Amino acid sequence: MLLIAVLCFTQLSYAQEIVDHPRLLADLDGDDNQILDGADADGGSSSGGSASAGTPTPDTSGGSDAPSLRGKVNVGGKGDQSDYDIDDLKARYEKGALKVEIDSIQPRGGPTYGDTRVTIRAAGLALLTDAYPDPKCKFGSNSRIVDAIYIKCTTKPSTFYAKDAVRGADKQDVNDTCVQCEASPKTDTVEIVPLTVSLTGKFDDSTSSHPYRYYHPAQVSELYPRYGPKDGDTVVEVWGKHFIDFGDDFRCNFGTHSSKARFINAELLWCRAPASTVVGRPMPFSVSLNRQQNSLQKVEFWYYNMQGLTKVTPDYAPMQGGTTLTLQGSNFYPFDYKKDVDNSNDTFCSFGPLGKSPAKILSSTRAECQTVPNHLKTTQRFPVKLTVNNQNYTDNDDAYFEYFNPPSVLDAGPLIGPVRGGTEVDIWGSSF
Repeated sequence: MLLIAVLCFTQLSYAQEIVDHPRLLADLDGDDNQILDGADADGGSSSGGSASAGTPTPDTSGGSDAPSLRGKVNVGGKGDQSDYDIDDLKARYEKGALKVEIDSIQPRGGPTYGDTRVTIRAAGLALLTDAYPDPKCKFGSNSRIVDAIYIKCTTKPSTFYAKDAVRGADKQDVNDTCVQCEASPKTDTVEIVPLTVSLTGKFDDSTSSHPYRYYHPAQVSELYPRYGPKDGDTVVEVWGKHFIDFGDDFRCNFGTHSSKARFINAELLWCRAPASTVVGRPMPFSVSLNRQQNSLQKVEFWYYNMQGLTKVTPDYAPMQGGTTLTLQGSNFYPFDYKKDVDNSNDTFCSFGPLGKSPAKILSSTRAECQTVPNHLKTTQRFPVKLTVNNQNYTDNDDAYFEYFNPPSVLDAGPLIGPVRGGTEVDIWGSSF
């Protein structure tokens, strides 16, 4: 009976120490989101005793022989609550029993001027953050070693679309441990170098690496069109230099919004403009190869309120085309041609499958254009639409135009009559 009482008292004392020390309580809960900067949590005993930061004070009242928890960490994760001394962890790591293998880096490259923050995902990091609080990163040579920190991260790199998705099925939990290299060093050479991480800081423990690419900074010289409706979806072609396809990290930036860039060659790409709430003023445009550093050239994109087309006059004309139409609607004049941008060469009327013709904006509510020839030779109705950027047309169901065959005159009579008028003339022909 005495032996059973002693054992029960020992377990109660051990449990009290865990409750008094939040770090150990989190470990026993299986929480991997531990303090990642190398500093232990401040803890104190609820029994009134004091303790230094990160060092629990065992309750020795009643002669308990509970084991000392000083300097121990949980390394088992969920489902395994084995505790190891930090010195034991170091010994096992430095002997190769524990290894850190790089799974991925993000981004996979950066400009030659440096200053890129690189996140390294590697198996085994969560076990060793307390044992090695000051990791280092090396970009190729020993002259390119930089400081690093531990951060919380997702198990896999998040795609741009997952980051923008509504919180739900696409959301990843931020419960893993990564190393973040603070800033890549600059270099004068465009090259691919091995990126390694060292927990000891000496790089005698590095067992794996991942290729990191230094590249010339991307440059943008021109884009077309330079304007589009605020609802987005305008396909924009971009000309410049030093474009590289880094997958989802290859971005077009429209102000604070971004979209995936599509690589064509090193001097040409295209992307779709995202939606915007800002109209009537220029938005800075840039290209990023790594979703972090952007092109620096001053290039702008304008958003505008979409046009509305309500009426076309006349709504019928001959097959051969050339009839002047007057269009009525709203938002026809989104820019000041003298102060902002001149989009007159990108303003057109569309006649569905028959093609388009240049349009002239008369005011914010009126425009003119001429009908195109009806090469289909049908008398059906065709929708009339307006664009001010040669791409995004009005979406209306009210404005239609109908072609007709012009009449053909074969004969008429009488062919003469008095100057006072009033003579009835008969006309013979077709398509009257």
